[in-house]
Amino acid sequence: MKSKKPPIYLGTGSTAGAVALLLGLLSPSPSSAEVIAGWDTFSGTGAVTPVPAPVTATDISASFVTTTEQQAWNTVDERGASSDGTWGTSVGPPAADTTVGTDNDQNLELPNATTGGTITMTITNSSGTDIQLDQFHMDTLAFRPKAARTYTLEVLEGGAITAGNVYSSESQEIKSQGGPPPDNDQGDDVDLDLTFLEDSTLEAGGTVQFLLSFSGGDGDGSGGHDLWVDNLAVTSSSADSNKLAVTLTPSNATAGTDFSVTVEAQDGSGSPLAGGLSQDTQILITPSGSGILSGKNATIPAGSNSVELTLQYTVAEDITLVASQLSGDLLAPSAESSTITINAGPPSVLTVEFSNDPEMNDPVGNVSFRVNDPADVLEVFAISRDSVGNFIAFETGASFSLENISGGLMASDLVDNMDGSATFTAAALGTANIRASVSGLPDGNSGLITVEEPQFRWTAGNGAWGVGANWLDGILPTFDNTTDLYFYDEYTSADQIFLSGNRIVRSLNFTQFVDPTAAGGLGIRYVQNNGAQGGPRNLTIDTDSVEDPAMINVAAGAEANINLGNVNDAFIPDNSENYGDTILADDLLITHLGTGNLIFSRPIAETEGSKGVTIDSTSTGTVVYGGANTYTGTTTVNGGVLRLTGDSIADAASLVIDGGVVDVAMDERVAGLTLGGTAQPDGVYGSSNSAAPVPDDVNFSGTGTITVGPPPVDEGIVISDISFTNVGEITITFTSPTNVDVYGSIEEDGFDWVLYDEDQPPGTYVDPFATTPKGFYILVPTGDPAP
Repeated sequence: MKSKKPPIYLGTGSTAGAVALLLGLLSPSPSSAEVIAGWDTFSGTGAVTPVPAPVTATDISASFVTTTEQQAWNTVDERGASSDGTWGTSVGPPAADTTVGTDNDQNLELPNATTGGTITMTITNSSGTDIQLDQFHMDTLAFRPKAARTYTLEVLEGGAITAGNVYSSESQEIKSQGGPPPDNDQGDDVDLDLTFLEDSTLEAGGTVQFLLSFSGGDGDGSGGHDLWVDNLAVTSSSADSNKLAVTLTPSNATAGTDFSVTVEAQDGSGSPLAGGLSQDTQILITPSGSGILSGKNATIPAGSNSVELTLQYTVAEDITLVASQLSGDLLAPSAESSTITINAGPPSVLTVEFSNDPEMNDPVGNVSFRVNDPADVLEVFAISRDSVGNFIAFETGASFSLENISGGLMASDLVDNMDGSATFTAAALGTANIRASVSGLPDGNSGLITVEEPQFRWTAGNGAWGVGANWLDGILPTFDNTTDLYFYDEYTSADQIFLSGNRIVRSLNFTQFVDPTAAGGLGIRYVQNNGAQGGPRNLTIDTDSVEDPAMINVAAGAEANINLGNVNDAFIPDNSENYGDTILADDLLITHLGTGNLIFSRPIAETEGSKGVTIDSTSTGTVVYGGANTYTGTTTVNGGVLRLTGDSIADAASLVIDGGVVDVAMDERVAGLTLGGTAQPDGVYGSSNSAAPVPDDVNFSGTGTITVGPPPVDEGIVISDISFTNVGEITITFTSPTNVDVYGSIEEDGFDWVLYDEDQPPGTYVDPFATTPKGFYILVPTGDPAP
């Protein structure tokens, strides 16, 4: 996630003096820092052709090249790209591109746990004037922890500024986002100071090369363990010698209470700026610690040279402050202030927490357990904290109780250990809260503790449903009409799993962790052992309720395509001898909130009676019918998109659209159509992109049409004419819904029928009777028994 404060990094200068200078100058980049070279979009990876900087100052040229230790860098879009408009924390000018998700060039990606890679940036100054380099910036985020998350920045030998190491991160310092980022501003904002270098001036005509190296990836090819990099930039200062200074600070303050500091605008000699500022100038105060600073923005009025700020800070620790300018007169950022010791306030609240470690702040929120799982034991501790959350004490004299109990839980499920801790055991279904009490403080309560039914959740990579080790806690599901299956765990990289038996389930549930960067998509293959020789296996959707439908649920964060049937023609041909079907023993309700497609690539059939499928009104995703479905119940679309790809709805079945859209990819026929609660007359329906005589773009899209009306009557095989020619041939003219086998006999009584030709198409059949003409013919559908 995005840092609550801009990170400040220390370079490794070659002398003590250089380090001391660095400590004095590190700060968030002010708006007076101009981007001289920046990459906020990427025309390539740099692996073959250098990537030019799309943002450069006048008469500056810049490009980069990359190397990789395993899989190559690539350009991606959307989630790895930053949309906050800054370079690290620098606002420019110019601002960084905020566009995401439109082209495949928004940021760089080092994919699939690659062990490491480099980016070498070359910047040349042809402006005719010297440029004082200020900072290096980037936005970076690891999606899943096995990515290359350790990095260094170096200045290479032979350039215009001092060569050597600028910064070496801690191991795996780049943060890892375990699931899909909720937005595009979750990355680390990195600002690395360059002014501590003995020579940080890029002279006129000079060139400098920066080497950015990433390492620490696991190297095992794990899908979705990717490093994302965006908004690479080098800035220079344009503020001349005027600067800010934090001039008055307290030596001590209390967390959560007010204290005052003064910020002054000074000239290069450190004197108050004569005559004051020419315009109102906004400033920002940034702390060095891990807490949150309130009151950090202020304005120095025009004509004045200082402002007093009233601040509050949340964490009990030593901090320093840096002032930087956001708008108005150009002012260089201040040096760090003198140290302020923030002390914890008096105890104010009692909390129920997972740990009694003073370094931890881990309150017990909502927690779910599965009933009678031996692992479902929770130990909690009573902790007192001040008004802003600083640790005060582990309250060993606190007492515990279980409150707001529902279901089968009992007060005795929580044991007070009489030492400031308690132990809860999940022994029955229900909910409750854990309460801690101590004299002098309000009671502290946990979140809701819920004990649920056992859950069958897929936790493996590729594999078979019939293997217990592939499921949560190694417990093999029972596969009956009470079975709810959940796919899949946060780090699962499965893209191909298979039934390994005929299976029955009540529901399939696909969570927010189904993610296209983890694998190409999740496919559930309807086979025995993932090979054609294993034979087909069916998935039956059944429920133990006489009223409620069976369900398929796709959560809002699920981004990958989900393929039920997972037909692979190149590996196993798509036919009934190889794959099973989805069989409805009850009606099916689909709720699809994800962004990937839910695909039924094998036919949907039904057991006895007529079964239907409904797409819920809350759905926003696309359901794709890829098989020739035979269920005869109504298909109801109340939300989302249903894509029909040919023979998707049985000719004798009906379609109801009361919300959402039906995307008709190929021509279809249905027995009845209802739109918005009104039955429609027989006819041809479709969008303006189809051949429908009256286009309807509200209910339909796609190029195909839907014909509404009873299916054509199948009259079977009809011989309309038998004629003898003058050249010893007999021509039979016939119609048939299928190809036919032709039998002939010279006797009307039907004895001695002889197979003459197989698999003949409808139309005309010519029998060159030679010397023995047939007097009588029978045409049989190809493959049917002989007469």
